[in-house]
Amino acid sequence: MHISTAARAITPSMTIGMDDRARQLRRKGVDVISFAAGEPDFDTPDVIKRAAAKAIQEGFTKYTAPAGIIELRQAVAARLEADYGARYAPEEVVITAGGKPALFYALRAVCEPGDEVLVPVPAWVSYIEQVKLAGATPVPVPTEAGEDFQPSRPGLRRSSRRGRARWCSTLPTTPPAPCTAARRSRRSWS
Repeated sequence: MHISTAARAITPSMTIGMDDRARQLRRKGVDVISFAAGEPDFDTPDVIKRAAAKAIQEGFTKYTAPAGIIELRQAVAARLEADYGARYAPEEVVITAGGKPALFYALRAVCEPGDEVLVPVPAWVSYIEQVKLAGATPVPVPTEAGEDFQPSRPGLRRSSRRGRARWCSTLPTTPPAPCTAARRSRRSWS
């Protein structure tokens, strides 16, 4: 089977490797607390289990619209406005299976080969690889804890090799920074 050049160029996920190792050790009886995959250390809450079982019993098992279930998109839009004052129409909300697919879809939609993608670091290990898979060039941008791990304008300017970048990831780069990214994502970096 032929594997594409793009797929062969990505580095295997350290997160998945560490998570696999933790599972191997657990199978051997070793008590392991793994921080690799970011999964919660508690069972799915009963209210969610009951809702999922009810949906299955009621036949809610078919494909949804590509952007997600409209009622869920409406609820997300309402929550974004209530919590952050961000106004989005449900048609502007897309539901994905997680943050990584959302980022990958966005990168594939806007990046051309050779584009620069400024990635604030520290970052999740998959961000750099997703940029490569999208055909763009990842450019790490150092950040500091004192700045909530958000890149500074001078830091962004220094990091861009051509003086401009097609895309700047303003996603939370580390677990300590989820709210700061939302607060600062509308700022102009120029």
